[in-house]
Amino acid sequence: MVWNSDVEDVTILKQINTIVTILSITGSLWATYYSSKTLSAANVSVKFIFAITISDFLFSIANLMSIFEDKTLNTPFCHVEAVIRQSSWILSLFFSTALAVFCYKSCNKGYSFDQSQFFKQSLMLGGLLCLIMTTL
Repeated sequence: MVWNSDVEDVTILKQINTIVTILSITGSLWATYYSSKTLSAANVSVKFIFAITISDFLFSIANLMSIFEDKTLNTPFCHVEAVIRQSSWILSLFFSTALAVFCYKSCNKGYSFDQSQFFKQSLMLGGLLCLIMTTL
């Protein structure tokens, strides 16, 4: 639960959170639209950016869900919001790191590696890491 009942007036915080979340969702949708237009089998860096954008979109949805959640912590709605928030946060961090490794390997002329295989392995490892960390 994001909002603490000890805070006297949380309406301004909820309004700011809603505005920022809507801006984040708008930016994610905009980035997803433009990256999907250039998405191809050969452009692995765009695939990583696309994955980061989807993760950010899901995090924003979880953030928006926290505004409407009930005050009790044991509702299924709260559990779903927590799983989405945790999973998207882990995936965003993981794909940002994988993109940095990808850029390093791509720029290093002595490194010859299969970019599409690297992306597939990153997807599998990211999914496994997300599943383990969210379950914990």
